[in-house]
Amino acid sequence: MRSRTLGATLARRIFAGMPLILAVVVTLPAGPARAESKKLTVEQQGIELLMKNYAGAWIKNRPPLILHLFEDDAVLLPHSGAPPVQGPDAMRDYWWPDGGADFWVTKMEITPDEIVTDGNLGYYRGRFSVGFDIRDGEKKTSYTNEGNILAVFHRDDGLRWYIKALSWDDPMPTAR
Repeated sequence: MRSRTLGATLARRIFAGMPLILAVVVTLPAGPARAESKKLTVEQQGIELLMKNYAGAWIKNRPPLILHLFEDDAVLLPHSGAPPVQGPDAMRDYWWPDGGADFWVTKMEITPDEIVTDGNLGYYRGRFSVGFDIRDGEKKTSYTNEGNILAVFHRDDGLRWYIKALSWDDPMPTAR
C-alpha cells in the first residue's frame, strides 16, 4: 500500500538528493550507456517494466491506469517551464482538462539510456517519441514529438515501483 505519510519526508529526501543524482548523471563516463547494453538487475527490470506499462496505458487511452503508476504525492515537471503538477487530481486536470479537446496517443516509445537503483529509490533517463491526435469537433490534427525523459521512482514495502517524479523536455509538437 502506498503511504501518504511517507510523502512529505520522501519528497524532501528525493529532491534534496536530486542535485546529487543529476551530478552523477552528468559525471558518468562516456561510452555505451544504453540500459540494454548490459544485463539489468531485478530492480532495474522492475523500473523498465513500469515504463513499458506507462507507455502502454497511454496507447490504450486509460487515464486510471496511467495515474495508478504514480505515487499519491508524485510530481510532474512539465516541459517549457510550466509549473509543477502534484498529485493525481492535478495530473488528471493537466492531462485531461474538463471541456478540453479529445486527445489520443497513437504511439509512445520510451527508450532507456540508463536505469539506476539504490535500495527503494531509482531513476530512469532516456528518450521518448510520441504521436498523438487531437480531435476538436470534426477536426482531427495529428502530431509527433520526441525528447528526453527523466523519472524518479520509489519502491513501496510490497516491492512495487511507483513513479515519484517525471520530467521531460521537448520542442513544441509538429503537425504531421
